Amino acid sequence: MMDQDAGDERFRWSSFPNDPASSGLSETETFKTLAVIYDAVMSNGPANLQATSSLVLNPDCAPYSQRTHQTRPDAYMILDKSSVKGDKLEGDHYWEDLAVTMEFKKSNSGSDRSDVGRSQHPNQTASTD
Repeated sequence: MMDQDAGDERFRWSSFPNDPASSGLSETETFKTLAVIYDAVMSNGPANLQATSSLVLNPDCAPYSQRTHQTRPDAYMILDKSSVKGDKLEGDHYWEDLAVTMEFKKSNSGSDRSDVGRSQHPNQTASTD
């Protein structure tokens, strides 16, 4: 899964042979290979451990919340056993069941860092100052 970059002592995931910043693809297409890395990590863990979450790459759909916000993380790890009680639509993902949210960027600008911060805290509003 890890390859040494030719001429460089740093290591790079083989699913990302080049720097994502130089990818001509959208962020969604560039980072969808994270599913390959996630699956490899999960399948190479100790045999007696069972995963309790799944990786979901879905930047176009906001997880459901009773609060009205449309924060859409690029990906998230969702618990396999839902904590939501009562009626739940099949296939819906609820904020209450998310273990980790993820936001991916191909650059490191101030607005990108701000977007990452907002995606990690969906119940906060963005500052205008």
